[in-house]
This record gives sequence, structure tokens and C-alpha cells, in this order.
Amino acid sequence: MITLLSELHLFRGLNMKPNFEELARKYNCDYRTVKKYYKGRPKKRNKPSKLDIYF
Repeated sequence: MITLLSELHLFRGLNMKPNFEELARKYNCDYRTVKKYYKGRPKKRNKPSKLDIYF
């Protein structure tokens, strides 16, 4: 079974821009999520919490 990430990798390899809305319907998620995964997974911010000074 092809997953969303593998299908996006296929599009990237073929230098094609996918239809984000169609893929979102196919995998039952939001089109912005598909677009975010197509552009690359976001990096986690390493920002300290304001509450860290109390722990």
C-alpha cells in the first residue's frame, strides 16, 4: 500500500507538482498537511519554555 509520504516522494522524483486537494481527499487529511509534507517535514523548534525557570 502506498502511503502519503511515498506518493509525495514519487511526485518529487518526477519533478511534478501534485494536486494537494486530491491527495488530501484520498488520504483523509487537510490539504495544508499534504502541502507541508511535500515541502518537507517541519523542524522542531528548540525554544525553552517560560516555565523552565521554576522547575
